[in-house]
Amino acid sequence: MTDHGFYPAWFSDGPRIIFSTDGTPGPESIANVRSALLTVDVSGGEPATLVSGYYAAQPRVSPHGQRVAFWALRNDQSTDRYNRDIWTVDARGGSFVRATDHAANDWNPVWSPDGRGSTF
Repeated sequence: MTDHGFYPAWFSDGPRIIFSTDGTPGPESIANVRSALLTVDVSGGEPATLVSGYYAAQPRVSPHGQRVAFWALRNDQSTDRYNRDIWTVDARGGSFVRATDHAANDWNPVWSPDGRGSTF
C-alpha cells in the first residue's frame, strides 16, 4: 500500500485508507514539522493529499465516510502556535472546518456511532 505513515484509518466506502505523514505520540509532544493527511487505495498507487499546510494527525473517518476528523497545529498563526484543535474536512477534500477553539489541547477525535456528532 505505502511505505510510510502513521495513524491509518479505513474509509467505509471502499478499500482505501487515510494516514498522517508524521506520528507525534501525544498531546504532550510539540510537533516542529509539518504533517499531511494522505489517502491511498489498498491495492497500491500514489497517495493523494487530503490535508496539508499544517501539522495534521490522527485522522478518523466518519461512519458514513463523508468527513474526516483530525487534530491540527496551525503553526503559521502566532495565536494558535502549539495549540491542538480538532478540525474536519470533506472526505473528497476542500476547506477545513474547525470543531474546537480554546486554549486546551484537543486530540484523538472519535466519531459517534451514527456519525452525527463526535467526541473530543
